[in-house]
Order: sequence, then C-alpha cells, then structure tokens
Amino acid sequence: MVKIRLTALPDELPQEIERLKENHIILDVSKPERNRGSIYYRQYVDAEPKESQVSHIQTLQPADDEVFYSTFLDE
Repeated sequence: MVKIRLTALPDELPQEIERLKENHIILDVSKPERNRGSIYYRQYVDAEPKESQVSHIQTLQPADDEVFYSTFLDE
C-alpha cells in the first residue's frame, strides 16, 4: 500500500482520483483540506497497484534465513 498526497484545485481533485483508479485499487480517501495561504487543496489517498500492474513477486533468502518479499511494478 502507498499513501499518495494530491495537491490541486478543489474541482480537479476528483478527476485525479479517477485517474489513479485506472492503475490502482483505492483503499481510502481523506477529506480535502485547504493548503494554508493557497488556492490549492490537498487530499490523501491510500492505494495498491492493480494485479495486472504487478509483473512478479520475488522471494529473497538472506543468510540469516529471514524471508523478504519484494514486488516489482511494470513501468
């Protein structure tokens, strides 16, 4: 999961969230908040890449036998 901060004019924020939905699963969206002393608003989005965007999952085996999982995204 990633947390994305969007900064835009108030009427542009919904459009940007829709653009994110093309390649991500939206988990949560905060309320828009006005940036202090600015015409812009900020909004936070919790998102995960859609399955079709994940090319593979690689398992790494370090010397101390701990297992780490790393996800690589298509570019």
